[in-house]
Amino acid sequence: MVKISDNVQQDEDEPEVLFMGAHHGNEKPSYEVLIYFIETVINEYENNNASICEIVNNTEIYVIPMVNPDGVEANTRKNREPNYGPFGLQKEQTSIGVDLNRNYGYRWFFLFLFPRLYLGATDYRDESEVYRGEKPFSEKEIQAIRDFVTTRELRISISYHTFGELVLYPWRFTTFPTKDKSVFVSIGNNITTINGYTLGQSIELYPTLGDDNDWLYGRHNVLAYTIELGTSYAPGNPDVLLDMCQKHLLVNLYVCEQVGTL
Repeated sequence: MVKISDNVQQDEDEPEVLFMGAHHGNEKPSYEVLIYFIETVINEYENNNASICEIVNNTEIYVIPMVNPDGVEANTRKNREPNYGPFGLQKEQTSIGVDLNRNYGYRWFFLFLFPRLYLGATDYRDESEVYRGEKPFSEKEIQAIRDFVTTRELRISISYHTFGELVLYPWRFTTFPTKDKSVFVSIGNNITTINGYTLGQSIELYPTLGDDNDWLYGRHNVLAYTIELGTSYAPGNPDVLLDMCQKHLLVNLYVCEQVGTL
C-alpha cells in the first residue's frame, strides 16, 4: 500500500480515500492505472502543480495497486492459495486459489439461502473460478484490507477491475437501493462524464456475494465504487492503455476533490 499525503508519517484527521486494483490477477489495467496515478501525482506535487498540491495537502490518499500480487504474477483470476476442499476440511490438497473479491464477509450466508440467485457468480466449490474461500476473510490479502479499513475513516473507495466500461455502486446482493443512492448517482454521473462509461447499480451486471463494495458500504459506510475498465482483460495496444490511465488519473483526482465535501 502507498500513502500519498503532505505529511505521510502523521495522521492529520483529513478526508481519506482508498483506491484498489488487481483483486483479480488477470485484470492487468486495474493496477496499471493506479501505478500511473501514483507516479503522476508525486511528480506533479514535486513540480508544484497547484491543483495537485491542494489535493495532496488536504487529503490522505491510500492506494493498493495489487490486492492479489501472486495472481498477477501467475496471470490468474484467483490467488495461489492451496485449497483443501470446499470448506477446507480435506487432508489432501484439491485445487489452487480463491476469488478474493468473493471473500469479504458481508451477507455471506445468503448463498445457502438463495443458491439459484448467486451460484455461478460465486461458489463454495473450490475448483470454481469464483470460489469464495472456506469462510469469510479466510484469505490473508482480504484480512489485511479488513484490518486496515477498521483503523481508518474512509469516505470513498474505488476498486478497479476489467472489463465493461462500467461504473458500479452497491448493492450487488440485492436490487433494493441504498439509503445514499442519490449521492452514489451524483458522484457516479460526474465520473462517467470524465471516462464516458455507463453508471449502474452493481447487481445490474450480475448478483453476487462477498465483494468489497458491499462490505465497505454495508459495514463501514464507505461510498464504494467498482470501475470496470475497457473492453478486454488486458489490452495489447499501449495507446489504449495510456488513454485509460490518463482518463482515470482525472477520475481519481476528481474523487479526491469530492472526498473533502462529504
